[in-house]
Amino acid sequence: MRRTSEETEVTRNEIVTAAIRIFAERGYHNTNMQEIADATGLSRGPLYYHFKNKAALLHEAVKTHIAAETRHYRDIFRQDKHILQLIREDLLYCTRDIRANTPGLFRIPSDDPCLKSIHTMIYNMENALYKLKEASVRRAIEKGELRVGTQPRHIVNIMFILYEGLCTTTQMSKIISSIKDIDNAIEFFLAFIEKEYCTNP
Repeated sequence: MRRTSEETEVTRNEIVTAAIRIFAERGYHNTNMQEIADATGLSRGPLYYHFKNKAALLHEAVKTHIAAETRHYRDIFRQDKHILQLIREDLLYCTRDIRANTPGLFRIPSDDPCLKSIHTMIYNMENALYKLKEASVRRAIEKGELRVGTQPRHIVNIMFILYEGLCTTTQMSKIISSIKDIDNAIEFFLAFIEKEYCTNP
């Protein structure tokens, strides 16, 4: 029986949703198309109807994930809240995989030539998020929440460094090994920003 375009799109979305989870859990090289087919309850035929190979499926999974991530970060920074609260929400969101002890999709091997376009997409997303956060810090200066003369790049750089440091430390050692440790690191960072950059309440 011939499938409608709506049914075909639903199947494609189900495949991409399963692929995002499995690629994140197992990594690109350790995942095969059969595992993704099994997770969706489909044969491999529909997978290859929508995606010519595993790299094409990963490309679509990353593209879909980037779109969702970008929407969420925009939702955080468009709120009318004090900059410290926005930074807190940002850091809690971007550390959610660490807190849940689950892998993130963006830890993709950089040595595979066929994944170059995916790394470009991730790089572009990170640049867009950097500019989004930088603009939010600028607005906070204009609103008087942060001192005049504050360099937005300084704050955003430290936000990225904190996140990457937490990722690396939780993966490589047991120095930071609990949600409480992560929360403490975030709150310490916020206290530093408040002391060094915020105006008096």
